[in-house]
Amino acid sequence: MTTPIPQPPTIPLLGTRRLWIAKCPCILHSLAKKYGEIVQLDLLGEAPSFHHITPLLTRHVDVEFTGYKIVLLNVRALVHDGLFTAFGNEPNWGIAHRVLMPAFGTANIRAMLPDMRDICDQMLLKWERFGPHQLIDPTDDFTRVALDTLAFCTMSYRLNSFYSVEPPQFAKSMGEFLKECYYRTKRPGLVQSWMKSTNAKYESDMKVMKDVGNAIIAERKANPTEKKDLLNVMLSGRDPKTGEGLSEETICNNVSHETSSGMLSFTVYRLLKYPEVMRKVRAEVDEVLQGRRIEVEDFDKLPYLVAVMRESLRLCPAAPARGAAAKEDTTIGNGKYFVKAGVPLVIQQWVMQRDPKVWGDDAQEFRPERMLDGKFEALPANAWQPFGYGMRGCIGRPFAWQEIILVLVSMIQKFDISFADPSYTLQIQQTMTLKPKNLRIRARLRTDGPRLSASSALNVKRMYDSPAPSVKGSIPTPGDAKATLYVLYGSNTGTSESFSQRIAGEAVSYGFAAKIGTLDSITGHLPTDGPVVIVTASFEGRCQPADNAARFVDWISHLEGQQLAGVKYTVFGCGNSEWVQTYQRIPKLCDSLIEEHGGERLLSRGEGDASQGQFFQIFDEYEGKLWETLSTVLDDGDERAETLRQPDTAMGRLVENKLLTPPGHPAKRHLEFELPAGMSFNAGDYLAILPHNPIRDIFISGDSPTSLPVGKKVSLVEILSGYVELSQIATTKDIQTLLTAASSDDTLNALEDLKASYTDHVASKRLSVLDLLEKYQDINLSLGAFLRMLPAMRVRQYSISSSPLWKPENVTLTISVIEAPALSGEDKVFLGVASHYLSQLLPGDRVRMTVRHSAAAFHLPEDPSVPAVMFCAGSGIAPMRGFMQERAMQKISGREVGKMLLFFGCRDPEVDYLYGEVELKEWIDLGILDVRPAFSRKLEASHGCKYVQDRIWAERLEIMEAYEKGAKFFTCGSGQVAKGIKLKLIDLLEDVHKLDRAQATEKFEQVTKGRYATDVFD
Repeated sequence: MTTPIPQPPTIPLLGTRRLWIAKCPCILHSLAKKYGEIVQLDLLGEAPSFHHITPLLTRHVDVEFTGYKIVLLNVRALVHDGLFTAFGNEPNWGIAHRVLMPAFGTANIRAMLPDMRDICDQMLLKWERFGPHQLIDPTDDFTRVALDTLAFCTMSYRLNSFYSVEPPQFAKSMGEFLKECYYRTKRPGLVQSWMKSTNAKYESDMKVMKDVGNAIIAERKANPTEKKDLLNVMLSGRDPKTGEGLSEETICNNVSHETSSGMLSFTVYRLLKYPEVMRKVRAEVDEVLQGRRIEVEDFDKLPYLVAVMRESLRLCPAAPARGAAAKEDTTIGNGKYFVKAGVPLVIQQWVMQRDPKVWGDDAQEFRPERMLDGKFEALPANAWQPFGYGMRGCIGRPFAWQEIILVLVSMIQKFDISFADPSYTLQIQQTMTLKPKNLRIRARLRTDGPRLSASSALNVKRMYDSPAPSVKGSIPTPGDAKATLYVLYGSNTGTSESFSQRIAGEAVSYGFAAKIGTLDSITGHLPTDGPVVIVTASFEGRCQPADNAARFVDWISHLEGQQLAGVKYTVFGCGNSEWVQTYQRIPKLCDSLIEEHGGERLLSRGEGDASQGQFFQIFDEYEGKLWETLSTVLDDGDERAETLRQPDTAMGRLVENKLLTPPGHPAKRHLEFELPAGMSFNAGDYLAILPHNPIRDIFISGDSPTSLPVGKKVSLVEILSGYVELSQIATTKDIQTLLTAASSDDTLNALEDLKASYTDHVASKRLSVLDLLEKYQDINLSLGAFLRMLPAMRVRQYSISSSPLWKPENVTLTISVIEAPALSGEDKVFLGVASHYLSQLLPGDRVRMTVRHSAAAFHLPEDPSVPAVMFCAGSGIAPMRGFMQERAMQKISGREVGKMLLFFGCRDPEVDYLYGEVELKEWIDLGILDVRPAFSRKLEASHGCKYVQDRIWAERLEIMEAYEKGAKFFTCGSGQVAKGIKLKLIDLLEDVHKLDRAQATEKFEQVTKGRYATDVFD
């Protein structure tokens, strides 16, 4: 027997509408406290609606969406059957959902980070320019950020909200429209019809927004672009299920509103209200980022900030309620309450997420710790639903989450924020969403810890600016390789498809011809003539497979017996662990069913979690294991296509290549490059170069059959195309491989000896596989087997020796060219791969490169008045030159700069005193630099000091004086040089402070924390 649903007293004609008119969501707390987990409301005597409270009840609700007269029904007057407002049975909802889902895939959202940063920087710059005494309305600015970000990232349209005092007319009309939609829920229809001026304003606001939407669409159609933003997806996309596209009216209806501004505002309020929470968040941000900008790989390294965001959303969900209805007469609460089909169920997240049965007696308190250490993942199903639920959940959730983290982190890095009124207590204002009322703050630039500098994102390369390769849904014809690899995907959002495309693209490098297609395209027959890689996901709602995998999942779910015997497979699953009920369900199902019906699992299932910043790293690790596993199915004699991919590199151009040292001495060179378009750097960063192997001729002979050319000289460039590491030290595994191919007892014995004394006779002499093949020419090793032993060519990092204040689009390198007798002896010359490659370049040559950021600590302080002390030797002067050049440019521009003290070790002032006669002298004359050289072969020119360590000791009082003035210290050089400098600095402390060695060492660690940075190379 069911329990009657309680209902407040009603008034004739009005029903319980007087409660709805009361302040919401405050009234909901009273109703929950008075009536419990569910209450029936009767608005204007119409059909009742049930407002239920606890997550325990929601487990038993069929959540098919239905329309009812709350705010969303009024919003339909503007956007009709758009994603946010459509009824479940309207076809345009399904079409738009399927067309748009790929645009909100993880890869696409993360590619939007530079555009998001562009808008975020505008807000940061506004706050900085207004100064610490300006009253800031964060809700207004966060609304500007949210709308501008949405428009720019999804439609490449700039609202430019931060370039005017008043918000753009579009934003004002949207705000007024949504407010009126909310007010209309409180008014009887008859009263509404009398409000002529209000109705006219309502219509006018709708016209403004529609005109803007139509103008954006018309502009794009008149000036098409290849950028794969949301607008292009809507204009050109086709529903994979029906083949239909979106009409212009439907496109306009899907120009959506945002809720991230409310979440940002509530989170800022909580951070300010709870200083200990702000302190923990700031410490986490500073520790992880060290003053640098946040990147996508950092998002999962901020667990406490995420806990704060989740707890803020729990207490103050921006959208406080959502609607559902039962498809048929049913009961909820384990049979406790009867619910008639079609009767609206209004699920009040605002109250539901404060249920003490789930959250404890302190459910009304803000406590981020309840979201940490697995507690969030252990919550009952549906307990936390601020973004909605199921298929009608917020499609833009990943977009909003990334945007919010970016804004919060950037704000915390750059500013100390505070209440304008320290006594402020949270007040709520409601339109369609909820936001704090009358919240005002002030923002003062941080003076402690690493601080972020705002800069434009316009020069950042955007991953989605170029069109991605198209992938057909059907299986194409394979290429010429001997082994076939089947790569199959189930994808709605595009993430699984992009991962599949990546595997297929890499396959040729591993000797496979890839066939790529959807899982549905292979329904009825999983191939057995090659390995099968499946990449797929589950989707929220009914734990459904992707649209293009539904037939396949149904097929394997109804197999009997061992019908998949002979199939060799592996599965990688994409998902989001915050959707607990569906996470990895379909990938797990595919994995288990294929094995159950006879398939052989080649590699354990990979599990990528899109809610974590390591999503792509996890896939990288899986792919590495995949190729390692699949390599076993290829015959040792198969040759590989030598194609090397470094996706973050691009083509730069050499401007200058100048020898800095006289002929006959170890060569050191100065190179200037024009960076690829869109790349930027800071002084102290690295330039990563993708080099070519030195061109050498080898002579290969052999009496037994071999796949290598024999009896003549052959250029290794002709054989290997320059994309493998030839100088890499042979491993014990490599030697074992050579042992299996050796044909004489002498060679077998020699290789066994090398393996037994590996450290002394292989590693220390840097013997490569090629060295061993040249020495033991009776080893019968195919070219294919040889290639598989060689690692792919890797990039080499060099410290940039210039400042962007000199030329932001150019960088310089200062390098030592490695050319010396090989440690292996035998009259060989060892050539450094990258340094030799760079030394041979001519102006105009194009080089593949990318900028890599150095450790955050290895940068000059943002305050140019802070002194700097620099220790380096040889080409270790590179980053120091960048620092000195930066301070020189600041000085020339009229800024006050701190004194720089350079300790520079080299051999001879006439040989390798790099930049000494021109630039160092110029900067000394400018008054920004003092130099203390140490010439190891001309001691009389450096006050008897042979090494940098000696000069440090001689100038110890000057170093202590710089330390007392707040100087920051830098070391760049080999590990041996860096170690010697550190020991000498400890000697200095031991002498000055009269300490024993242990005390001096401990004091060194204390006094250098945050003030001593090293860049060590070997």
